[in-house]
Amino acid sequence: MKKTIFILLISVLLASCDTDSFLDVKPTGKLIPETVADFDKLLENPSNQYYAYRNTFYMDPDVELGPNGDQRLWSLSMKRQYEWAEHIFNEDENDYDWNYNYQYIYIHNMILGEIDDAPLGTASEGDRVRIKAEALAMRAMNLYILVNEYAAHYDANNLDAPGVPMPLEINLQAQLPRTPIGEIYTQIEGDLETAASVLMEKRPGRNDHANFRPGYASILGLQAEIALRKGEFAKAAQKADAALAQYSFLYDMTTWTHKYEGNPWGGIEGDNGNDLRYQTANKETIWNKSSMFIYGNPGVYWNMELEDMMDQVNDMRYVLFSSKIDYYGTDISPYTSYATYYQYRSGGITVPKLYLISAEGKARTGDGAGALAMLDILRNKRIKNNTPLTFVDNASALQTVKNERRKELVFTCNNFQDLKRYHSYGDIIPTYTRTINDQVHTLAPGSDKYIVPIPRKIIKFNPNLDID
Repeated sequence: MKKTIFILLISVLLASCDTDSFLDVKPTGKLIPETVADFDKLLENPSNQYYAYRNTFYMDPDVELGPNGDQRLWSLSMKRQYEWAEHIFNEDENDYDWNYNYQYIYIHNMILGEIDDAPLGTASEGDRVRIKAEALAMRAMNLYILVNEYAAHYDANNLDAPGVPMPLEINLQAQLPRTPIGEIYTQIEGDLETAASVLMEKRPGRNDHANFRPGYASILGLQAEIALRKGEFAKAAQKADAALAQYSFLYDMTTWTHKYEGNPWGGIEGDNGNDLRYQTANKETIWNKSSMFIYGNPGVYWNMELEDMMDQVNDMRYVLFSSKIDYYGTDISPYTSYATYYQYRSGGITVPKLYLISAEGKARTGDGAGALAMLDILRNKRIKNNTPLTFVDNASALQTVKNERRKELVFTCNNFQDLKRYHSYGDIIPTYTRTINDQVHTLAPGSDKYIVPIPRKIIKFNPNLDID
């Protein structure tokens, strides 16, 4: 077997990596993988869960910083996100969304290229098949994140639109061009089908031990999200329902309270509420890809329009995580802080998201009553004395689904992606503006500002990526 570097602590490597060109640094470490068991350890590293859409966090119109709030942002790249700037990173800066996801793909390609010939070690032949399926699925997840962050929304009428590089084997000298979006989606969907055929037997449900590794429910969940993004609404609902049949745990937030009365910054008491602090412990997470985790420095505020939609007395998503006092004890009225300092929020596949996907798929295919029924399953675990939603018509049911997505997925980077896809369906979305230092910045429907620019440092070393 070709000698390839095995990273004992991938997280250290990724945190310190300085990628001078596209996939230009071969990881180095102390040990060399020689067995299937070694490859299993590669996938077991929790660093595999990081970096999903973090570049879009401050781009999301639901993220509010208040007047001149950008002055509290401690990096130039954050300020550029908040301004919807043409470029986010300078030529000498690293983009960790890009770097991490391609580093993960490097590892997955290494496993896929070598595991067939590797000796078993302490593993079994069944483990070999399972690990290969997991590596296929995890590569698919990372490609999915990359193509949706750095390229236009999927459009069945323009499948040749430029996506992102799609390395399917290790070649550190290759300067790959941007693969068409349609081709990337075809690869992703094919790999997920292959992985599903294995994991439905080898890993049914989710991976309870390491929720950043996929189980069968995880694959179904990503397939549901992909179908939703493509506008295949009936398929989205069907896949989401199938995933929920595999795994459907929801925390009952209506039983939770603040650990210290009157101090929402002090944590949650009841029903393992602090599982939310670390996504690896979160039982609602089916396939974790963490979006953000620090919310107190700088503090972020509830969007006032979204805040007005919330039942501020009974909706525990608001009650537990809202305060007119910021982390440092400053009164920020009339704004309301998202009152948690440190909490991993998943941009991956979660049980709440599956209920929302199922509901949206149903609402968009004429089953608005069924959509509201799915929402109420979720709302019963979030809102004290929840009043069941009343069906009026499919259009209003769909709007209710959209509103519920904003409430449930707030500060996970999902809303920005939702606005991007809603426009592709022909839905009406607003034009957003932010006034910063007397300069007005605009995010218009369908704008290229919904596409994160490929970092200039990467383009500098691989001009094949520059399409301007």
